[in-house]
Amino acid sequence: LANVLELPGPWFEAFGIAAAAALLAPWRGQPVLAKVLRWQIALQVAAICTFVVRRRFFLSCAVPVVALAALAIARLRGRWRTAALGAAVASGLAFAWNGRIDADRAVDRDLGVWLRPQSGPAAAVCSELPRVTWFAGARPGLPRRFTPAQWLEQAAPPEVRWLVLAERTRAEFTAAEVAALERRFRPAAMPQSLQGAVEGRRIFVFERR
Repeated sequence: LANVLELPGPWFEAFGIAAAAALLAPWRGQPVLAKVLRWQIALQVAAICTFVVRRRFFLSCAVPVVALAALAIARLRGRWRTAALGAAVASGLAFAWNGRIDADRAVDRDLGVWLRPQSGPAAAVCSELPRVTWFAGARPGLPRRFTPAQWLEQAAPPEVRWLVLAERTRAEFTAAEVAALERRFRPAAMPQSLQGAVEGRRIFVFERR
């Protein structure tokens, strides 16, 4: 239920103008299909709330969202309809042309690219940040939150050379868990430019001792 509070930001990030238009689609006198589309969105959003809310997971709602947005825009009058449709198309083209990795998230890609040639086997990187894992050449793990104890367990195999955690996760470690982590890993030495970006993103990168 706590994830429900995190829905608005990623929802509007994912669909932009279409996100607002879909919510404004008429509720009264709507065709049966519109009701079906709303139920489809509700069920998919409920599934997202069961693990973690991220913009990319709203992709499963794209078709019903665009259909409802089109219904809302079609009911506007004259110039308002043209302006809304033009703004939606223009913003969509702009996002598609420039890509959707936010500037503060680009460091995830840069870190993964730096780790890749040094990692060897794909299993060498253990991270809760899927972009880091992907660009490091490994398959991202399950989209869920793990406890510090679970992270220590996942990083225990000797083939795991790198452990990458977000600050919020690192802050949850108890003193005993920090000691266990430090026995196996040390802070990674990275190029200065990457180090500054990683610190700005509040990411902790550990290398096996």
